[in-house]
Amino acid sequence: MAEKKPSVEFQEAFGGTSGCHVECACEKVWFNVNDESLMNSSELETLLRCSKEDPDNFREVTSPIEIIEINGKEFAAECCLTQQWNAEGFIWMHKEQIARYLNARSNRIVEDAHRDKENSEVDEESVRSASRLESEGKEDETRRPE
Repeated sequence: MAEKKPSVEFQEAFGGTSGCHVECACEKVWFNVNDESLMNSSELETLLRCSKEDPDNFREVTSPIEIIEINGKEFAAECCLTQQWNAEGFIWMHKEQIARYLNARSNRIVEDAHRDKENSEVDEESVRSASRLESEGKEDETRRPE
């Protein structure tokens, strides 16, 4: 099965950025040797040396690295998402189940928000009532003959 890059829709939802250097969540380091910000720098020399010593974990490429972010973790699109853990494939294979989950979860959040609003309105009314009773009680105390 040929590897393919994530779809445009997936990249728009989870990424859309690119860079010259990224440490993927799988701990592989990807770097673009043609990026001007790395040219003639000691960082590039270090990365090239590391890629020669450990080519499995230091990946040299010649174009910008597309970065996908999921739950605050960065993934090189060329790495984990297409080779080791295909998130888009997983989502697409389980789309009906995921849609049911998202709909149920969204509905529960909306219901909770409505219930919280109703409870807060009730609580506010209770506070107003208690305040009225308290102030009426104080007025009664000041009016009582001794």
